[in-house]
Amino acid sequence: MLGKFREEEIGTVSCLGHCHSGNQFMIDNKICSFEDFDNPGQILDHSNKKKEEFYVGTNAEKPVLIPEITDLAGYYGILNDYSDDIPGALREIELSALREEEVQRFPLHIKLRTSSNTLSDKKFVICNADEGDPGAYSDKWLLEKRPHSILFGMIITGLIIGADTGVIYI
Repeated sequence: MLGKFREEEIGTVSCLGHCHSGNQFMIDNKICSFEDFDNPGQILDHSNKKKEEFYVGTNAEKPVLIPEITDLAGYYGILNDYSDDIPGALREIELSALREEEVQRFPLHIKLRTSSNTLSDKKFVICNADEGDPGAYSDKWLLEKRPHSILFGMIITGLIIGADTGVIYI
C-alpha cells in the first residue's frame, strides 16, 4: 500500500502536456492539476473536480491568449487600425518582443518582415497546430477554447506579409 492508494491503482503515464509545471496527474484517465481542486482533500474524492478539462496558466501580468473573447467586433476591430498601416503593425509586433514558440524563440517581427519583403505571386500563412509531443495539449486547447486567437494571428500575419490564403495544419 502506497499512502492511501493501493499499488494496482498507480500506473505509468506518458507526458501529460504540462511538464514544465510538474503539477499534473491522472485520475480515471482524466488529466488533472492541483488548480482543478479547491482543497487537497478533493483529490481523493474527485467527484467535485472542476469542469475545465485543460488547465492553461500564465505568469504574464496581463495575459494575451488566456482570457475569453467576449466582444468579437472589438477584438477583430484592431485589424481596421492596421490594414492600411502595415509598417505600424510590424512596429507594434517588434515593440511587443513577441517570439515564436518553436525555432529557438525567433523574433516574430524579423520573420514577418522577411516574408513581407520576399517577392512572390502567392503567399500563404500556415498555422502548425500539430501536437508533436505525446500528451501536449496547448494547440488543442487554443483551437477548441480560443479559436479567434488563432484566426486573428493568421489574419494579421496575412495582412503583413501579403498572403491571401491561410491553412491550419492539424
